[in-house]
Amino acid sequence: MAQQVSANPSTPPQRRVAHAPTHPRRWDQDPQERRHARERRFARDLIELSRLQRGGERAHPAPVDLANLVRAVHADYAPLDVAGPESAVVVTDPRRLVRILFAILDNAYVHGGSPVSLRYDTGEIVVRDSGGGFEAVLLARAAEPFVTGGHGRGRGVGLGLAIAGLQAALLGATLRLENDAAGGARVGVRFGAARPPSSVG
Repeated sequence: MAQQVSANPSTPPQRRVAHAPTHPRRWDQDPQERRHARERRFARDLIELSRLQRGGERAHPAPVDLANLVRAVHADYAPLDVAGPESAVVVTDPRRLVRILFAILDNAYVHGGSPVSLRYDTGEIVVRDSGGGFEAVLLARAAEPFVTGGHGRGRGVGLGLAIAGLQAALLGATLRLENDAAGGARVGVRFGAARPPSSVG
């Protein structure tokens, strides 16, 4: 899985396997294997959430070509529909941005539905799914820890988007959660205010 992405915008991302994403292939595993994988992931996510909430984490920004970064992430989500410019260089922490995208895409595949699309430019990265969208009563709180809805009941504990939101804040970015007018959920990572307006939101 894409864990380390090169900060050099002209160099293809370097990737290594860290842990499997929770998109549909994960749910074909043996039930006991799935349970153990969920327990391990839950423990890792709790540690990550705690570190972020304590405020001791620091971002390490560098120039990153989003086209390269998205290609690395796409390799772990083969059905994903991706569109964006051939080059889109931003200054950000690539490791943390990849972590955000993993959390958003896992949420889209597990709690939303296929097809899932990702659009990007230097202003924003937007992921849309084809599920039922965020429940109206939970939309404003969907990025809070341990907040879950009914669509994916039993398949998550509500940490992914909370971690994504805190990681985005470290990058000076904003996590946007919306229901798309055409159906499904839309989650965007909008970069700093100094960026040009996004064309993908």
